[in-house]
Amino acid sequence: MAGGTKYRCLDAGGPFVLEEHDPPDPCAHGVAVETRLDGSADELTLLLRETHRHVDGETHALGDHLAVPFSLTTGECSAREPETDQFLKARPWLAAALVRRLPYLRIRPGRRARQEPPWISRGAAWRRLARWCRRRASRVAW
Repeated sequence: MAGGTKYRCLDAGGPFVLEEHDPPDPCAHGVAVETRLDGSADELTLLLRETHRHVDGETHALGDHLAVPFSLTTGECSAREPETDQFLKARPWLAAALVRRLPYLRIRPGRRARQEPPWISRGAAWRRLARWCRRRASRVAW
């Protein structure tokens, strides 16, 4: 910590990359996985995107995100659109890689809840802002 500043790592929905080979090849293709935590308690929405890692170590994401519902109980993806189904079928290794990361994916919703300030909830931020505006307006002389 520099100068007494506290840093927090907000990674509850941050992306991570899964690659076909472990350890990965110097020049490899993989899939970037981001999580959207807006579903039910036993389901995440995964945003999948193809990646390509160059020999120099840089990783580039290619194409658009594909939203895939992912069950936290069974570890299975359920493709609802044809392009998502094609994406998953072209990468048969991805299902096993996601199952290996299942314990990590299961703790992500809880980590997100702990990282949000307690006053942020649906509507609470708006109510707080409205109270502040009313107090501020009462002090201003028109």
